[in-house]
Amino acid sequence: MRMIQTFHMASLDYTDIAYNFLVGGDGQVYVGRGWHAQGQHISGYGSVSLSIAFIGTFTNVAPEDKQVRAAKRLMDEGVRLHKLHPDYHIYAHRQLRPTESPGQKLFELMRHWPRWTEDVTSLRRLNDEPLRLVARAAWLAQPALKELPPLELPVKAVRFEFTLSEPCTTQASCTFHMRFLQILHIETENKQDINYNFVVGGDGNVYVARGWDASCESATDADKPQLDALIVGFLGRSKPNASQMKVAQDLLAQGIKLGKLAKDYELIDELK
Repeated sequence: MRMIQTFHMASLDYTDIAYNFLVGGDGQVYVGRGWHAQGQHISGYGSVSLSIAFIGTFTNVAPEDKQVRAAKRLMDEGVRLHKLHPDYHIYAHRQLRPTESPGQKLFELMRHWPRWTEDVTSLRRLNDEPLRLVARAAWLAQPALKELPPLELPVKAVRFEFTLSEPCTTQASCTFHMRFLQILHIETENKQDINYNFVVGGDGNVYVARGWDASCESATDADKPQLDALIVGFLGRSKPNASQMKVAQDLLAQGIKLGKLAKDYELIDELK
């Protein structure tokens, strides 16, 4: 505990240990900032969430049962003391930031807890976080094979499509699927780049593909190889949930504000 506090204060310039509580491998709960002070565990989320850290490294080994039981008792106590809402939700660090925390084994365990929540969009909206765009460099995109032809702006049509990839709920896993899609489109489908303008992930992020200014390539019309529509893909195989659709609508609202998208655009929804 002292080492963690010293590291947070001396190296990260925090005002105190970042977490509200920490749970040790001895089955004890250690008070960090407690119930009443905002944590600094994830920038911007201290005011709307409580942070509980598991002391240890759980990449290849799961925490012991007594450590998990202690964490669950702590959350039950929070409800009893009216410090936690009875309908609270549980999220993992990696769902909100590109990190391996809390470790793969603990993450797998958490996903089976009753209050585990895959969709982080509602938490981001509770925090009033703006639309979060993941730039090409952040998802490790390779450059397009050649200069892409421009879209005629403002774009007058938007098309929603499935990517037919596996769903993802963390930035790390969504980044993997974005890289896979780009490789698939370039090496198998002979496209010049990933063939979407933007892609909405299950982590609540929007991944920049070709962006606002470059057109996508038609898959069927050889006489008209470039599309006039803005193509928005959704990572996954099933219909996006309401939160993902809200993120997509926020993206389109930004496009109108930027002058990239016509106010009276036509929506072609292929998700139905």
